Amino acid sequence: MNLAVKVIILADAFTLVKGSGRTCCRCHRDAVLFQEYSGRAFCREHLVRDIERRARREVRRQGGLRPDDRVGILPAEGPAAYALQAFLERRAVGGRVSVVQMSPVADGSPAVAAARMGCTVFADASPLEDAAAHILSAVLRGRPIDLLAPPPPGAARVIHPFSRVPAGEVRFYASWLGGVPCSSSGLETEPFVRFVSEELDRHTCRHPSAQFALVRLEDALLRLSQEERRCSTG
Repeated sequence: MNLAVKVIILADAFTLVKGSGRTCCRCHRDAVLFQEYSGRAFCREHLVRDIERRARREVRRQGGLRPDDRVGILPAEGPAAYALQAFLERRAVGGRVSVVQMSPVADGSPAVAAARMGCTVFADASPLEDAAAHILSAVLRGRPIDLLAPPPPGAARVIHPFSRVPAGEVRFYASWLGGVPCSSSGLETEPFVRFVSEELDRHTCRHPSAQFALVRLEDALLRLSQEERRCSTG
């Protein structure tokens, strides 16, 4: 299933749930979306809160943000990028950090480009599907060690606020904030990663939590690596 088809399915599910008689698990008002992976239904207000709660938790888990941080982001050319900018500027940190719009990065590391602009953090807008496809691609290539690779020299610290939020929910979040239509941005990816992503989408249709399981795999590898380093230095 490609991304364009997936957007149609998610949009249809959004419409059907809105008139299906489901109620929000928080306030019992009419639900607009049902999360198959969690078994919960949400109204618009509480779905937005749920997305922001998960994004804030990821930011904290990935090192947090300090009042003096300068956060670099790529231009908001799609729903996810707009959602990220809105989240950082208006929802997550309330002006406590400076958000810097970077120029497009043709090649090289965006985190390095961010550091050259004086940013201490680079925020990546990639949603859950991208994170899961990246992890599975590394495993299928026989290179899971790549997931533990240190950042390139001179790079800003990287955070992925939406790495636990499905792309469809990120797009709805962007559209609800008045940014862009609820549609795919159509970004190009490496052919092998695109193939893995499409196969993973098909698998996720039958197993809604599959992508979350892959992201937890990366967390487990990181914990094992940290424990190994502590043992070797102890």
